[in-house]
Amino acid sequence: MIDGKICLTYSDSHGLVVAGDMIGNIFSWKMGEVSHVNTDNGDVLPHHVLGGHMKNKRPPSHHEKDKALGLDGGHSDAVLSLLTLTGTDMVASCSMDHTVKLWDLTTLGLRKTLLGHPKGVKHMAYCPDQRLIVSGGFSYDLVVNNPYLSNPISRLRGHCSAIVGVEHITGTSQAALPDLKLVTADADGFCKLWDLRTFSCMETFTSNMAANRMRLKTRRKSTCSPATREPVITCMTVSPLSKRVFVGGRSVDSFEVLRDDCEDLTDESAVLAVCFNTTNLTFVTASGTMIARSVGPI
Repeated sequence: MIDGKICLTYSDSHGLVVAGDMIGNIFSWKMGEVSHVNTDNGDVLPHHVLGGHMKNKRPPSHHEKDKALGLDGGHSDAVLSLLTLTGTDMVASCSMDHTVKLWDLTTLGLRKTLLGHPKGVKHMAYCPDQRLIVSGGFSYDLVVNNPYLSNPISRLRGHCSAIVGVEHITGTSQAALPDLKLVTADADGFCKLWDLRTFSCMETFTSNMAANRMRLKTRRKSTCSPATREPVITCMTVSPLSKRVFVGGRSVDSFEVLRDDCEDLTDESAVLAVCFNTTNLTFVTASGTMIARSVGPI
């Protein structure tokens, strides 16, 4: 039934599986309900068609016509990602048609279309504490939206290639404080840590793969344009438990960037020397910006 499905999400609160395909259609299945089966090929037919145009496909069956909602407001190009918005009754979809659309999981209708991207949108993250949707794709800037507002509220600028990952970080703040950090990655291998309170970049870090490419570029001039060269990394994920960011391309690299924000135990530059004081059981470190710093006791 769904040719070329490329993304999937699940809403536990509504018991719905939602999928998107290559031509802009969005389908849903209600878990636990009896589904209709296409006797020609055995495909399980969706309970609802949330949005799309059903173009270049066979005519929809009577069952699909009865359950088709929001067809006129669907995407006009490939749906690249779906995201369930925690704490709401909505699911977000982003597409090559430059838009992010919000779908009501109760009525299965289109609730809002979010604009602001000049190119296709591929990745999204949702921060429930501030009700922020951060999206990025083939343009270099990320757009910050509130699902209840019509216009973007901010843009995150700093990347110089297509966005390949957007992750909201959870489990890194104290219990009484919200999680307001975001990690983004681009195809050139650069990752950025953002503060969603101020929409500012807190830190930029580079994968070993990107560093190797930069060293090669100093030795020989590349004949590839930015649009045609192979991306350094193609995906990213975050492990809050280990406080590490993982990026992947031809190989996998990781960084420990989610450090505890304790200024007394953190050096801002590389540590040059470390000594252990056996009397009071402390470490003393010397870095490029600090003459000495005592860490302990242990």
